[in-house]
Amino acid sequence: MQTTQPVKIRRRRFAVCLLVCVAITCLWQLPPARPAIASIIRATSNAARDTEAIQRAIDAAPGGFIWLSGNVTLTDTITLSAHRTRIDGDAVLTPAFTGKPMLRVLNADYCEIGGGLFFDGKWADGVAAIELRGALLGSFTLRGDRLHLGVYLNSADAAQNCAMNHLWVTIRNGMTGLRFNGRQGVHTANNWVHRFEWWSAASGNPVAVDFVKYADNNRITGAYVFLNTAAATGFVFNSHSPKADVEVYENHLDAIIESTAPGTIAIKGNRTWKTIGNWPTFARVRLSGAATPRLDIADDSDIVLIYSNLNGTMTGVPQVSDRQLRQ
Repeated sequence: MQTTQPVKIRRRRFAVCLLVCVAITCLWQLPPARPAIASIIRATSNAARDTEAIQRAIDAAPGGFIWLSGNVTLTDTITLSAHRTRIDGDAVLTPAFTGKPMLRVLNADYCEIGGGLFFDGKWADGVAAIELRGALLGSFTLRGDRLHLGVYLNSADAAQNCAMNHLWVTIRNGMTGLRFNGRQGVHTANNWVHRFEWWSAASGNPVAVDFVKYADNNRITGAYVFLNTAAATGFVFNSHSPKADVEVYENHLDAIIESTAPGTIAIKGNRTWKTIGNWPTFARVRLSGAATPRLDIADDSDIVLIYSNLNGTMTGVPQVSDRQLRQ
C-alpha cells in the first residue's frame, strides 16, 4: 500500500524549491562583477617616479586593472603587454618626451583603455596618445587635445595583426587622428571605430585618418571631421606609395566632413590595390561648411561613394523606384 507524505513536509519542500528558484533568478540578473583594481597610482611631483610606478604596477599584475589619478607627466612610454590588462582613471596624461607614444599595447589581446583618461599632447613632436602595436580584440577610448597623433593602429612593427579592436575617439586640435599601417602578411584589419570626432590643427598639414598600407576591412562610423586650415585633409587612402600594391582595400566610411578653409580635401584616394570593382572601399559622406572640401579621388582608385551629400548634391543613390524596393 502506497503511503503519502504528510502535507506539512510537502509544503516545506515546495517552499525550499521556490526559494532556490528565486535566488537563482536574482543572481542571474545581477550585473557581471567588475574586476578588482590591482593598483591605484596618484600623481606626485616626481614625474619619473610616477612613470616607473605605473609600469611596475602593470607588470606586477598581468591582466589586472590599473587606475590613474591626478596630473600625470610621463617620462617614458607605458606599455601593456599582458592579455586582458585594463587601464583607466581620472588622470590627465602629458608627455615629457618626443617621438613615441604615451600608452602602447604590445602584442596583447583583450586589453582596455578607458574613457576616464584625458591625453594632452601639448603638441610634442611625433607623440601618439595610444599605439596599438599588434593589439587584438581590445576596447579603447581616447579623449585628447593638442595631439600630434591620436591612435596609431600599427601592425607594421608587430608580431601579430592589429585587428578586431573597438575604438571611440574624440580629439580637439590634432595633426593626425588615426593611422592604419601594416606590412605584408601582418595587416591592420577588421577594426571598428564606433565614434570619431576630430578637429584639425589650425596650421600645418593635418590629416584626420591616414590609411597608409596593408589596411583592409576597417570600419569608421559616426564620424565628424572639421577642417579649418587650407592644407587639411579628411581621409587618405593608400598614402604610402600610390603606385605600389600596398593592399588598402574594402574599408568602410560614414562621415560628416565640414570645412571653413578654402582648399581642403575631404577624401584623397590613390591607386587601388586590385582591378576596379573587385575590392572597393565604400564611403558615405556629407560635405558641408563655409568652404566645402573637395574630393581628390584618382581614376584608378576604387573608392565608391554611396548615398552621399556633396553640399546639396546627392550621389551614389541607386536609381530604383520605391515599388521595386518593396518587391
